[in-house]
Amino acid sequence: MTRIASLLAGLAFVAATPAAASLKLDDSFRLGSGGVLCTAQNRVADPALTTMFDRGYQLVCRDAASPIGKLFALRGATAETLPRIRPEDVVCQAPGVADIAELPRAQLARCSQAGLAWSVYTLAKGDTLYVAQGLSGYGSALRLALRGIAADKSVIGNVEVAITEAGDPAAFARVQAGSLDPNQALAEGYLRNNNASFAEASEFFVSLVERSRTGAPGFTRSAEYLIGQALQQSNLGDFAQADTLFTQAAVLLDPADPVTVRLYRNFTAMHALNRGRPDAALEALQRTVTANLTGLAPDRVATGFIDTPLAQKLNSDDRALRSLGGADTTLTPTERAAILDAQALYLRGAAFRVQGRDAEARTALAAAIAGLDAVRQGRVVSTLWLRAGAMTELSPIQERAGQTDAARDSLVAAVDIFRLEYPGSAALLVAQARLASLLARQNRPDEAAALYRQIIAASPATPGAGLAVRGFVGPYLALLADRGATGASDFFDASQILVRPGVAQTQAVLARELSGGSDAAAGLFRQSITLSRDIVRADTEIARLTAKAKPDAVDAASLASLHSSREALGRDQTAVLAGLSDNPRYRSIGNDVVTLPDLQARLRPGEAYYKLVIAGDDAYALFATAADARSFRVGATGTQLGKMVAALRDTIVKYENGRVATYPFDALTARKLYRGLFDPVDAMMPAVTHLIFEPDGALLQLPANLLITADAGLAAYEKQADSPKGDPFDMTGIAWLGRSRTVSTAVSPRAFLQVRAIAASKAPQGYLGLGENAPPKN
Repeated sequence: MTRIASLLAGLAFVAATPAAASLKLDDSFRLGSGGVLCTAQNRVADPALTTMFDRGYQLVCRDAASPIGKLFALRGATAETLPRIRPEDVVCQAPGVADIAELPRAQLARCSQAGLAWSVYTLAKGDTLYVAQGLSGYGSALRLALRGIAADKSVIGNVEVAITEAGDPAAFARVQAGSLDPNQALAEGYLRNNNASFAEASEFFVSLVERSRTGAPGFTRSAEYLIGQALQQSNLGDFAQADTLFTQAAVLLDPADPVTVRLYRNFTAMHALNRGRPDAALEALQRTVTANLTGLAPDRVATGFIDTPLAQKLNSDDRALRSLGGADTTLTPTERAAILDAQALYLRGAAFRVQGRDAEARTALAAAIAGLDAVRQGRVVSTLWLRAGAMTELSPIQERAGQTDAARDSLVAAVDIFRLEYPGSAALLVAQARLASLLARQNRPDEAAALYRQIIAASPATPGAGLAVRGFVGPYLALLADRGATGASDFFDASQILVRPGVAQTQAVLARELSGGSDAAAGLFRQSITLSRDIVRADTEIARLTAKAKPDAVDAASLASLHSSREALGRDQTAVLAGLSDNPRYRSIGNDVVTLPDLQARLRPGEAYYKLVIAGDDAYALFATAADARSFRVGATGTQLGKMVAALRDTIVKYENGRVATYPFDALTARKLYRGLFDPVDAMMPAVTHLIFEPDGALLQLPANLLITADAGLAAYEKQADSPKGDPFDMTGIAWLGRSRTVSTAVSPRAFLQVRAIAASKAPQGYLGLGENAPPKN
């Protein structure tokens, strides 16, 4: 069972009406259409909002550790209102023309705050004053925010601000989560989950758990927060942590809550499916749910007793408030419970399908759809996820039954649902990848390749796509590898989805630090990186203290101090980034996608780039020089490569009985490994004087220099090593890969190009550092 089943986690938390194009009804929206990711996050409790018609938003951008500004729509407000809604220490000049082509009547006031440049953009339209204010270094984001809220729709345009490469989607989500109220943060967490952005979703649930433990107002659904966090850890593969969180949530469960007990039942079943344990999933789904469907226990209410679970229900019931804004579309507890029961039937079908019990799976999936149809005549938008999931589960059952057209139609229907309701999501790309894989199996390679090409092109700009899609690209790589040179460019594009992001990101940051030079902008960049690392350390320590079962007074004081320090660090880091935006070399307007021509253009005469790709247990490679490139299947599986690497490592060094032992190097295996990796391009290797090797899988544990490129010398070595007076450690005549050429290791094509751009060192003397790895001391 793949983790796409877990995308259904938030089904019961979406309104029952279709999503509107109007931004007024969205809790958040993206600023512009491209460039650095920035969003507006609804702030219902902002003191600037004085009437029920006013709206306010925090503006947050990736890489910035705190909000970069605010956005308002104020009914009946005038220019005299502006001093009241901006920080007291912001000093502004008289406004002038903002020079926004789409908003010719917009005004711009240039301001300063503690030496930082601030901008206040305003537009009076009808009886509403629209205001976008914040750090001037994020001017492009402020202008797009004003355009969007004034037009009440998404607008086209790029956010061009400083980017350090030190940020990541999870860190960005952390800033967003901290700026939202409980219900919005919970909704955003489920939305990220449904988009298959599990790392981001995790940050929202972590924030909710932390804020609920600190007693923050409104953060009262502790059990649900923990259940959601547990599922995200399961989705990310951290099953042990998920087990711990589920155990903690079970202690907080209110057995009279009809929704949360069903969430717990379903989420633990998803966790079991993530672990590949359909039997455990079915066992979890057998739990009897007897909670009162009104969500309140009549006997407790009748006696006037209000315990913590009941108080939580009363505090979180905002249906009356929602009714003030229009039709009440919130699902009732009974409806949410019914949807979760239908979801449980879906999960039963998924578990049966994994076990090969196809007839039972069909019955369960049909019952799930019938259950959905019973809720508001099937017009609940959020349940479309479940319908798409049922179609996805049904397809392999139909394929096994020889119903090829029906299997394809089921996946097409699922793709259509995702495309309509969740465009631009990782979940859509996963659905398309499933369909493309089916097309490849049905011997429709051109259709499969065309669809895969769309998926790969969309992935860099789709949050969470890399993690979600990487498990589905194997059939595409196989198809392209068989095409050799004609498939090399597409193969190169597809293989970058499998880049190990942490290592590549670290090297990218290092490259930018080293290539920055010594001017003021480079100093700001390095200062930003230092602040970002300090923030990570503070967040880690906050998480550690928050997770303690029995914090003492010292922990509480430390936590308060850490929160204060974290806020200050966030403000400082964001301010530094705002100043850095004035320097063009640190600004970014899009994802840096490396193409095969980009790589080939930077390869020098005599250089070749070898990229190994492990997909499942299949192994592929791309070999590129400045003038040629080809993709091919490696002559060994991932498992076989792993066994050969392990055999070689055991002859280099091995611990036996607590002592280090060294054996004669396994030359025959080193030769066999070379042939498996390089035989298809062996004729081109004599011309290669510098090989850039990008390893994957087991080859990450072995220097490529140790491979043996020719049979010459092997026979002589074997003969003398076997003689009574021979020396098995004398390998003088061996044709090592690294003997006649330089061999470098790369972690990704992008990181290689960035490292290559670093200027040569001007240090007058060389430096050699030696060290020994050791486990950290607790």
